[in-house]
Amino acid sequence: MRASVRPLIPESAPVFPWTLGEVRASLALCPPGAFHVTGLQLERLGPDDWWGDLCGYRDDLGAPFTWPGFRVRRAHGVQVAAPHYLLDLDGVWRGVVSSTVQRLVAAGLGDGAAGHGNTVFVAVERPTGLPGPGNAGGERVVPAAAGVAAWLSLSKRYRFAADIVKNGHVLTIGAGPGSRMLARVARRVVAIDPSLDAAWYTARAWRSPRLTLAAAGARLPFRDGAFDAVVWLEAPITGETLFPELARVLSADGQLVLGCPAPIVSALSARLDRCFTTMAAWSQLGAPSGDDLTAGWEIEAGLRDEATHALIVARRAVATTPPGPDERLAAATAHLEAGRLNDAFVVFAAILRSEPRNVGALVGAAHCALAVDDTTAARTLLRHILAVEPRHAGALAALRELDTLS
Repeated sequence: MRASVRPLIPESAPVFPWTLGEVRASLALCPPGAFHVTGLQLERLGPDDWWGDLCGYRDDLGAPFTWPGFRVRRAHGVQVAAPHYLLDLDGVWRGVVSSTVQRLVAAGLGDGAAGHGNTVFVAVERPTGLPGPGNAGGERVVPAAAGVAAWLSLSKRYRFAADIVKNGHVLTIGAGPGSRMLARVARRVVAIDPSLDAAWYTARAWRSPRLTLAAAGARLPFRDGAFDAVVWLEAPITGETLFPELARVLSADGQLVLGCPAPIVSALSARLDRCFTTMAAWSQLGAPSGDDLTAGWEIEAGLRDEATHALIVARRAVATTPPGPDERLAAATAHLEAGRLNDAFVVFAAILRSEPRNVGALVGAAHCALAVDDTTAARTLLRHILAVEPRHAGALAALRELDTLS
């Protein structure tokens, strides 16, 4: 089975964490005996097309590596297309990478499992003690989990963010190859992750002199105004709890690049305006319709119905005098009238912490409790209202109705 290596993805499509120059510089310092390939993952793209990720470990760095983006096609033999950052490697490395990938492709596609499955991993026998799949006799083909589409989709979002945060001091939420992509263009990147293991793995596998990793929770361990930009491309629906901290660590005119699944963007953007302003929305579309997998998941301005993910670019709001009780009460009432019960209750509760006898906030909180059938909380709030205004007609009527129902 013969394989040829040819260019496929141009340098102008930087969906990978490295450039050719960075890989060449790194390998120039690597003794050949310190370079170990642990396997090749192949994922089917079509009847005769596959995507390959080469996995390995370097003793000199004490770190694993994954080189994604090989394209394999079975037509008149087998053709292997290397990703652009591995084209034109120097001397010995060109032969090592080419011959290794060709051998593993032949083993993977020649195995019966590859003929029927969509994703396989060709594991390589290696010295005991190296991380990765278990030792095997020669190469063996085992099932693997698919992930190319999710990886390319996220890479396109990081490429979008990288264009915005060039030359800045950047904080990114979530460790991984995306933080390495940002470090290619930013002056400095700090990536935080609630998982210490994820931060530690990224520090080894996706290292860069401009990238610092840390584990952090809801309280960010940085001074006010420390960053020119914050990137958070996988925000959950509960992400609003971190918004005040993101605003705090941004500089006066700093930008937030927020990404999330399209169905939750309206909910998150409605809550962003407490801390951010001048928001612009973008949409990431779905998989490509043609043969080139890297041509899909493009990002366009505006919110589109067919979007899979959405992005919001916002600036930190200029500090102003905190709103008074009347303004907060009006905002909470607007949330209540719009059916945003959680948002309304949060504001009513905040007012009551500083003004426990504020009748308007007590009434609003009681409405929230009644709306979710929490009669115990509603009774307590109604009694607080009557303690302040014994003749409050609405509270008296509501309590009578609750007594009747019980």
